[in-house]
Amino acid sequence: MKQIYFFIFIIFIPFKLFSHQSVLHSYPENWENGKSYMNKFRNEDMTINLDEINKPTLYIPEHDCKKQLNLPASQVDCNGAKKRNNIAYDHPEEYPKKLVGGISDKVFSNCPISNQEKQSIFFSDKFDKIIAPQAWSNWRHSWPMSNKMQDYRYNKEKENFASLIYIKDKLVEAANKNFLSKAPNCDYWKSQEIAKKNNYCLMGVGDHSELDGWDSSVNEFLWGSLLMFLEVHITILREDIYTEEEKILVHNWLKKKVWFVERGPGNGTLAKKTSYTPVEDPPNHHTIAKILMFLLWGIADQNSEYFTAGVRGFESAYNVIRNDGSILTEHYPHSSKQKCLKDGPDIMGCGHGGYNSFDRGNLTSRFIVLIALVLENHGYNIKTNYPKIEKILEFTKLAVEDPLNKKFSKIWGQYSMNDYQKWNSLRYKSVDDSNPPMPQNNLGHLVLWDLAFDDNYSSVVPDYLNQKSVPEFGVLDGTCLAK
Repeated sequence: MKQIYFFIFIIFIPFKLFSHQSVLHSYPENWENGKSYMNKFRNEDMTINLDEINKPTLYIPEHDCKKQLNLPASQVDCNGAKKRNNIAYDHPEEYPKKLVGGISDKVFSNCPISNQEKQSIFFSDKFDKIIAPQAWSNWRHSWPMSNKMQDYRYNKEKENFASLIYIKDKLVEAANKNFLSKAPNCDYWKSQEIAKKNNYCLMGVGDHSELDGWDSSVNEFLWGSLLMFLEVHITILREDIYTEEEKILVHNWLKKKVWFVERGPGNGTLAKKTSYTPVEDPPNHHTIAKILMFLLWGIADQNSEYFTAGVRGFESAYNVIRNDGSILTEHYPHSSKQKCLKDGPDIMGCGHGGYNSFDRGNLTSRFIVLIALVLENHGYNIKTNYPKIEKILEFTKLAVEDPLNKKFSKIWGQYSMNDYQKWNSLRYKSVDDSNPPMPQNNLGHLVLWDLAFDDNYSSVVPDYLNQKSVPEFGVLDGTCLAK
């Protein structure tokens, strides 16, 4: 009689590992919350010292918006103020392929340095000790750096790296002086005399009986400085311009800035409707830039944790794109159209959707395209694998050509040109300095898409420097670039 032996293998997995994995994939409960915290944030100095912070858990909220993509816009309820699980650590793990950010290393410039823009890059004790919404000063770094990057791309085939070395020296100087090492809580600081005197913490904070948290500080810093710094840092690393000591110094200085940007769900925004618990909607204009930062730091640091979070964030954003290229979280009707038209975007709930769909929607669409261009440089085959990205370009082109097209009124309602112009909702496509677009919300992404894919969407981009720039990638004039 045959004897059958059963072997039982028991694999012991530490409980802590399961616990750790569970924490990574669930809503992060460790962030400050509650009405008492909100009042403290508004009334006390809670400045963050970046030298003392630790690496945070990254957060990308899970959502099921994909199920609502085919619903009429008026029926969509995708945002939903609620706690969401975290997909930043979802598998598969992703890895950057090379030291390339948003602009391929094969790209060069046909234009040397421009005399239209300031050529000097400077950090100052007055403006650069802190990270805060700083009005005009946020762009002091990115514009001249983009100008120098244009000159680097013009001269790099001649092995002339003078402009890149100049940028490197400025970053080393900033790191040596530990600039941008403190972040004040602007809800408190905006009422202080020093804030008024030094022109910081003056915008977008703590309105509507809510706590803005770190939202304005984080986004203004990303748009005006950090994304640019990371793209440049990647380029300097690739060209091997740093000394070993300089590389360690600047890299560690930037790392603390990257760690600061993760301020938890919704960048720490609190509101009564969520019982003063921080929550984050699916990707929109408040959170989309953080996803690009995750990718760029993943590349600069050759860090799969950040790069994976960036890819998961891109996939999350992809799932709020309708088949026509509109964005579920940006292009939708106002629930109080007449009140919003009368009282304007500062009224609670009027800054999103409706007549602001073009403006907010373009910002989010632009960043989704920029993220896609980074991933294209890392082999993600965007046109084939993510075809709705090109639909964004088609949607944007039509919006520039014909903003009163019935296609748009079917999504978010009927508006006149006077309605849009009254609240400056078409600023993103302006044609001159009488009403220049914000650098983070222009049409430069159309130019870079055409460069990457030999398309013609940028035919609608005005011949105007502020519309052809993408400072996040160190691009002063995208029409100068070639490959």
